[in-house]
Amino acid sequence: MIETPVLIAGGGPVGLTLALALSRQGVRSILADPGRITPVDLPAGLAPFTLADIHADPRVSLRPGWCLFGFERFADGVTAHLMQVQGDGQQQVRAGYLVGCDGAGSLVRNFLDIDLEDEIAVAFGRGRVILAGDAAHPISTAGQDGLALGVADALCLAGHLAQATDGAHDAKPLQSYEIERRPVVRRIRTGG
Repeated sequence: MIETPVLIAGGGPVGLTLALALSRQGVRSILADPGRITPVDLPAGLAPFTLADIHADPRVSLRPGWCLFGFERFADGVTAHLMQVQGDGQQQVRAGYLVGCDGAGSLVRNFLDIDLEDEIAVAFGRGRVILAGDAAHPISTAGQDGLALGVADALCLAGHLAQATDGAHDAKPLQSYEIERRPVVRRIRTGG
């Protein structure tokens, strides 16, 4: 079984930003995505990374071609099950936290049985499983606004997770992250 402080499901801009932001705060992560984790054309200045940064980062372990197909939640972490998209490989990952950055049709959100209300998840996760970006709020805001919202989620969440994983804080990253981000999402959703 592989162990990591944070497992990220989804290798789009939100997942990539989260992985690099965590690394810059000294936190290792594994990022799994069923696709190839290819570069994304981001508006200038929106996400503080390039794909080369991610590949060169020793704290980020990329798993392209691997998808999450289940997990168990525990008080002290998550055991996730990954499956190779092409082939029959399987891996178990023991993570302190699992973050679903897997888009509007989020499997992580579905596994948690979290409903949407007005295109916002009624909860941004449960315990040590957390939602970010379109997984938490599949808002129909097209283009840069929606992408900027997801990237801001990742940067905010990275700070909360770094505090929770350093052992010196009794932080509840999900609670503090949701308190901080939900009003922002609602404000953008309502156009106010």
